[in-house]
Amino acid sequence: MESITKGVENYQRKQRFHKNGVSDLENISEDHYFVKNNYRYVVPYPFEFRVNTKQRWFGRRVLEVFSWEFPHGSQQYWEKELTEGRLLVNGDKVSPDFILRNGHVLTHIVHRHEAATTTEEAEIIYVDPDKVVVNKPASLPVHPCGNYRKNSLIARLYVEKDLKNLHVTHRLDRQTSGLVIFARNKKYAKILSEKFHERKVYKTYVARVHGRFPSETVVCNQKLCFDVHDCVGSCSDSGKDATTIFKLLSYNSDLGHSLVECKPQTGRTHQIRLHLQYLGHPIVNDPLYGLDYVTNDMENELHSPSVDTLSEDIIQKGQELNCPICPRITVHDANERSCSIWLHAKEYKSCDWAFSSPLPYWSNFT
Repeated sequence: MESITKGVENYQRKQRFHKNGVSDLENISEDHYFVKNNYRYVVPYPFEFRVNTKQRWFGRRVLEVFSWEFPHGSQQYWEKELTEGRLLVNGDKVSPDFILRNGHVLTHIVHRHEAATTTEEAEIIYVDPDKVVVNKPASLPVHPCGNYRKNSLIARLYVEKDLKNLHVTHRLDRQTSGLVIFARNKKYAKILSEKFHERKVYKTYVARVHGRFPSETVVCNQKLCFDVHDCVGSCSDSGKDATTIFKLLSYNSDLGHSLVECKPQTGRTHQIRLHLQYLGHPIVNDPLYGLDYVTNDMENELHSPSVDTLSEDIIQKGQELNCPICPRITVHDANERSCSIWLHAKEYKSCDWAFSSPLPYWSNFT
């Protein structure tokens, strides 16, 4: 592992990246990936998260701030990062009691093990000089975020399809499959963003849900809240207005599942999932808003690879549960993150275009 350690040191001296940026896509190549058991992994690599001190952090201890704002790590974890010099303020090592002020820049240096995704390719539905329409597979996010960067849709399109300088104008949840529209220039990015913001794009999804859904059209107007800290939504009369129109497409009495068409009239986070839960018909495999959900063997293989089954060359590249570079286990258990849910963005329409995608395999269960 000496070469990995040297790589971290060289990285710290030579390179700087901003969290969630895509400006470093030109450095990504197919050599940064490997496939195992039909899942696509990223070779672990040194990475630097950098963030400016936010106003709500002023006058607070750095350990307190990171323990609250970034709960994926415990207080003990962040204290160790500070004392061992992986979490820095203005490039300097500080104590856990250091008080944050305006102008401070915080840097967290990690050896990054990205979560795996499926090897399913993103199907190109349509291309013209202004836009690219893609059928996104479930399991990968639209853009770099969280524990995904090179295993994001925009990065995969760069590597696999040579599609560069794409502009994100709307998003799908990582676990959701279906249509994503990218702009290919700044002018059209503004036009397309305004269409989505002003609700001039009409969306149709399909979902596979528990129970027999009503045969008549159902309009759900339940208001919704979303907790950005815990990344979970809820139905609440004090929340924001939200409307979704639902229609039964088919029902399988043996399975007790319905296929439902979903047309959101507003764009709240997790809106369809929350409204289906509220109606008593949650998405069958939704780990957040469904019934008790147990991951299957395929999902366990995706996120909990056994070191014993990994080949020697992969181990040498650092893809281990207990990596000597990392202060903690960085490959998450499947019970903590589901690969996909049975929700699919089927169709988008505006006044001047309409696009649709093939239905996923799970929609054919009658």
